[in-house]
Amino acid sequence: MSPDERLAKLEARVARFPDSEVPRYGYAEALFEVGRYAEAAREAIRATELRADFVMGWLLAARSLHADDRSAEARPFAERARALSIEQRHSQPRQEAEELLESL
Repeated sequence: MSPDERLAKLEARVARFPDSEVPRYGYAEALFEVGRYAEAAREAIRATELRADFVMGWLLAARSLHADDRSAEARPFAERARALSIEQRHSQPRQEAEELLESL
């Protein structure tokens, strides 16, 4: 499947389940992978609005904003990802958030 086909499929899933953070996160990841960072950030941020404790959404929003040269905007998302990772005892996202915070 081409990247465009994958994006179209994921976008359709978001349209089918607009109030679910999981398809939106998958779409954001795919956007990030093809370098569409601003769009990835928008979708990841929406995922965090749909589920405030969704640590991976916060982390992807931070990574996407940073990749889009919006590091100042990325910091609060990385900080929230780190805090949620600690709270939820997720070591890998915590490490990623801490590494991202060091680079901001």
